[in-house]
Amino acid sequence: MIDINHPNSEFIFQAGAFTDRIKRFCQKYILETFEQRKITFQDMKIEALLLQEFSEIHFKENLSSISKLVNDLNKEIDKLEVIKYY
Repeated sequence: MIDINHPNSEFIFQAGAFTDRIKRFCQKYILETFEQRKITFQDMKIEALLLQEFSEIHFKENLSSISKLVNDLNKEIDKLEVIKYY
C-alpha cells in the first residue's frame, strides 16, 4: 500500500499509470492482426520511453534499474514484432 502522505506518492501513482498502460497494450496485442500489432508495439515503446524520461526526473535513485527494465521490455517487443501469425 502506498502512503499517500509520502512526498513521492504522486510520482509513484503517475509511474504506475505508465506501467498500467503498457500492461493494457500487452493484453491488447494478442487479439490484433499483425498490422495492428505493429502500431501497438510502437505505442508500447513510446510509453516505455516516456516512463524512462519520467523516471530520470523523479526516480533518479532507481534509474539504473528502471532503465534496465525498459531495455528488457524493448528487446522483448523487438522479438514480438517479427512474429507473424497466419
